[in-house]
Amino acid sequence: MKQLFIIAIMISCTPSLLAQDTIKQLVNQGIQFHDDGNYDKAIETYKKALAIDSLSTLVNYEIAFSYFKKGAYEEAIKHADIVID
Repeated sequence: MKQLFIIAIMISCTPSLLAQDTIKQLVNQGIQFHDDGNYDKAIETYKKALAIDSLSTLVNYEIAFSYFKKGAYEEAIKHADIVID
């Protein structure tokens, strides 16, 4: 019975772990685009990560920074507010 319980827990945790890995990959891609000065592509990539977890502090920080560097201050503030909350 314990084995079934452990297997059930492992199966239920797997999707969230995969989502976190996907978010990390997207953030890393976005950071690379940002560092290359391609803010639009970075923002597009971060939006994909936000579709998975819209409240991610890391993703909202990174997209706010890209919006800021692009000069889109209202959008930057919107995402920075999520980070602060």
